[in-house]
Amino acid sequence: MSNLSPDLIEEILSRVPATSLTRLRSTCKRWNTFELFRDRRFTEKHSRKAPKQSMVLMLKEYRIFVMSISLNVADPSREFKVPLGLKDSHSNLEKVYIYEAFHCGGLLLCKTNHDGLLVWNPGESRWIQPKSDEESYRWSLYCLGYENNNFCHSYKILRCLHKLIKFEIYEFSSDSWRVLDVAALVFRIESREGVSLKGNTYWLAFDTVDKFILSFDFTRERFRRFCLPVFQNLDAMALSVVREDKLLLLHRSFDTISKMDMWVTYINIDTEAVLWSKSFTLDIPISSTDGYIPNNFLVDEEKKVVMCCNRSLKPNSRKREYVIHKYHTESPSVDTTHASDFSFIFSYVPSLVQIQRVEEKTSR
Repeated sequence: MSNLSPDLIEEILSRVPATSLTRLRSTCKRWNTFELFRDRRFTEKHSRKAPKQSMVLMLKEYRIFVMSISLNVADPSREFKVPLGLKDSHSNLEKVYIYEAFHCGGLLLCKTNHDGLLVWNPGESRWIQPKSDEESYRWSLYCLGYENNNFCHSYKILRCLHKLIKFEIYEFSSDSWRVLDVAALVFRIESREGVSLKGNTYWLAFDTVDKFILSFDFTRERFRRFCLPVFQNLDAMALSVVREDKLLLLHRSFDTISKMDMWVTYINIDTEAVLWSKSFTLDIPISSTDGYIPNNFLVDEEKKVVMCCNRSLKPNSRKREYVIHKYHTESPSVDTTHASDFSFIFSYVPSLVQIQRVEEKTSR
């Protein structure tokens, strides 16, 4: 490739998947120091042109595993591959335990056992020191998002302190935390597992009157409410995202416990009105209904397959993952009785998005 023009090299590499480029960089020092990989213009171009290689990841046993799921058989199957090597090359840490994970725009945000936040993609990683003490860190909720008004995404981290009484924003560009000027929320987030859609975060939430979708807009830095479909009974629900443009809602009524409904909507950040439509309904094997509610899920709309993690209403009971599909069967994973073993499944598309550092801003 040394005989090719720089423009042609850029055009070729902009069409190579991110994971393949990462392996290419590790083959020799010249590629690892190639300035093109540090060019924000190139990373944005790569994001537009390179094939999207979606990976299914699961957080379990305090590690993030790559999953292989086969949907081309009557009984869907899945297997766990080696865990991701989430570590900082500048750190002496032998092992990182992941308590929670959040993904947005090609970056993973991991809450670790070292009282620190790890931001990771296939090409680089960065440790961020949380503000406040260890106890506050343990109970705080963290999510990752970005502003939508720039050509290059400006990433931020939102920290919600326990009981949503105080909020802080971390700016990657300045490597600093600041208090967010919003009032304490008078409602509660139902589950810590938020989802990211176009740079904003969405949770299921509730107040003394109703359940709804709570969103944080990272551009305007404010919270917003969106309505849910009208149900006779709200019961068990979970959120997911499909194709990075639609929000999905899984609803399971305890009156019809053997069925699971999938609802879909396109969120418009400029209005609080949303239009929901039912995508499909799945029958649930009776053996999987005993006291379990969906924790989070992934869905294949075309094949009508749902991969979900369940949590139990009963203390010290088993947690399970299921593949449920139109053949009305299930593929449970290995169960666990450890109360601290939290499972979380999500789809991740590797990218070359750069983790902005302070010197990038001051050098302009």
